[in-house]
Amino acid sequence: MHSWNDDWPYWDDLYVAQDFIKDYVKDNSECHLCCKEKYGSIRYEQVWPKDWENITWEHPEYNTIVAKGWRVLDEAITKAASKWPMMEEELTEDRPEWSTKTDES
Repeated sequence: MHSWNDDWPYWDDLYVAQDFIKDYVKDNSECHLCCKEKYGSIRYEQVWPKDWENITWEHPEYNTIVAKGWRVLDEAITKAASKWPMMEEELTEDRPEWSTKTDES
């Protein structure tokens, strides 16, 4: 955990990594990602369809589209942690619980 008054040198890199993850989800799924930085870690809050005006929760493909968005998010987290290994903990701390990536694997 970090706060703005500590001397952690990776604040700018963390925001670049966050943008990388958001763009990866947008480019590789039919979804957008809502996330934020909190205490020096990325919090992954919500994935929703790009075409949110037409694909609401009532749409027959909604669950499939959103599930793929979460799977793509998992890939994006793995790629970002590999690209910025000095921030692996900050990028993976809020990884979805169902993720196949664990400390043991």
